Amino acid sequence: MARRSSGLRAVVKTAKALNRISKQIEKDRQRRQRELDRQEQAANRVRERYRRQIEQEERRAELEQARIAREEERARQQHERELARAERDKLRQAKESQKFIEKAAREELRNQKQFWKDEAITGKEALANREQERASAKQDAIAKFLR
Repeated sequence: MARRSSGLRAVVKTAKALNRISKQIEKDRQRRQRELDRQEQAANRVRERYRRQIEQEERRAELEQARIAREEERARQQHERELARAERDKLRQAKESQKFIEKAAREELRNQKQFWKDEAITGKEALANREQERASAKQDAIAKFLR
């Protein structure tokens, strides 16, 4: 029986050693798994941070494009207002010039009328003076004749 017991002890000893080795292998496997899980989580965090950064950059780019578009629209509207203002100023100046020309033409017409009126008066006065001189000359001729 001692032999059996020593064989049994050897089997028990071997079983214990195998059990201990199996536990160590399981601990190593769990440690490796935890390390892999930590690495995977770290990689996931890095990927998530990178994805958020990309999203932020895209959002910033969209906001910048929207800002640029607003500035371009504002500049275009300002340019259109300036063009309209310049056109109105040009039309106003043309209207003022036209009024000035019409006023000058009326003044010229008035001056010409006055000139011809004065000429007519002068002509009538000259005619009257000639008539008076003729009448005087006739009277003088009649007076000479009668003497």
